[in-house]
Amino acid sequence: MVSRSPAFVRRVALLAALGVTGATAGVLWPSIRDADRRARQLALSTDLSALQLAVEEYQRDHEGRLPGSDGLLVRAELLVQQLTMPTSPDGSIHEGGGCGPYLRAGIPPNPLDGCDEVRVVTVGSVPAADGSGGWIFHPPSGRFHANTRSDAR
Repeated sequence: MVSRSPAFVRRVALLAALGVTGATAGVLWPSIRDADRRARQLALSTDLSALQLAVEEYQRDHEGRLPGSDGLLVRAELLVQQLTMPTSPDGSIHEGGGCGPYLRAGIPPNPLDGCDEVRVVTVGSVPAADGSGGWIFHPPSGRFHANTRSDAR
């Protein structure tokens, strides 16, 4: 019979425990990754709903005008200000204006990429995301869209 030192036995037990832990992690990792993806998609849907509701509330308070409109164009910087700060009925940023803010915590970061930047795109149909992150606001439809390519999700 071969005698093993206590240190040797501990090392073998540690290696066995690490092997079992690694195998378990390998089995569970796809489930964890899928749960994370589903949670991000749910957060994306929730954030898009909040952004859309803010646009609709702004329009109700401002005679149907879109946030960000300066009369000619919809500008991203003005859109963000008008959704996140108090405005008067004519759309000017005004602390005691009586309207808004519609997004008190600001523009939420896109949960797929962490970016909260808004890009205004005025082409006729909703453009494909360019993957630069954040959000696309499409004035012809009055809707926000994620600016994240589907392969990044």
